[in-house]
Amino acid sequence: MSVRSHVHTFRGEEIEAPYQYTMDEINDFYKGEPETFADGGHGVTEESIKFFKKLRGKLGEIIQINIDSDREYDMEINCSAGIVLLSGVTCGYGGTGPHGTLKILEMIGVESDDYRQKIFSKDHVKIDLRDKKVYY
Repeated sequence: MSVRSHVHTFRGEEIEAPYQYTMDEINDFYKGEPETFADGGHGVTEESIKFFKKLRGKLGEIIQINIDSDREYDMEINCSAGIVLLSGVTCGYGGTGPHGTLKILEMIGVESDDYRQKIFSKDHVKIDLRDKKVYY
């Protein structure tokens, strides 16, 4: 497994570059049953981010992200390894939860400024990444 060596920053915090998979690793995600990764449902932004960091190198391609402020698990990430459910990153206002959402986007290598307005103003945000080939 090789990892890109550069680091970028988000709101003054250094974030590792997205994980770089080998072709064999990518193919392995399509074997077996999909998994569900859930952060425990406590709604704490920092806990969701910490949980998500531990998944680096385990998710494969990120296909779609759904964020809905009316659910226990506000963020649902569909990926080649299965589904990730996060409770502390959300949308629809300017608080800690939506800022956590922007941080998750930066962690996977998606430019958060492209989605900032939607994340702060909409109660439901769908981000389709099929054409962008995003891996984590």
